[in-house]
Amino acid sequence: TTEGAAPVLLDANATVNDPELGSGFVGAINNMGGAVLTLARVGGANAQDQFSASGGTLVFTAGNVVLGGNTVGTYSTAALANGSLQITFAAGTTQADATSVLRQIRYVNTSDAPPASVAIGYTVNDGNTGSQGTGGARTGAATVTVNIAAVNDAPLAANDNEATTENAVLNASVPAATDADGTI
Repeated sequence: TTEGAAPVLLDANATVNDPELGSGFVGAINNMGGAVLTLARVGGANAQDQFSASGGTLVFTAGNVVLGGNTVGTYSTAALANGSLQITFAAGTTQADATSVLRQIRYVNTSDAPPASVAIGYTVNDGNTGSQGTGGARTGAATVTVNIAAVNDAPLAANDNEATTENAVLNASVPAATDADGTI
């Protein structure tokens, strides 16, 4: 992607797969309810990382995750404002629904001087409290890298007016100039 461009789709081929919660074997419950999907920059969340819904069948609205008109979970608005996305799936959410959510998440870095690339880690914690078997909660993880082409932003200068009388010394400050890229 390019600095200042629209958010990009993170991973259209990602899958959420949990043998006990999914539908892949006899006895599977096909219910991701209570599982938590988290996306954040590897090394720690950064407020310049912004996640959003694709605008296709996925919508984030007022803390709810809505897929095809059905609420399939909730998201933390506080985490989202701080550069991570944390979705808790609602009871009855299928593995296919969870995969569809993951495949429709978009990302943008809002910095005027972004890094050349950002690694976004995503994890799914199954939330096992014993109903899925022994061993407690388990987590699966993957990473996707977003390459970002920086743009040389033009510096900005402010006009200034000063006055003095003829043959007098002018004491004034040089007008301020700023550069979003930090090169001034």
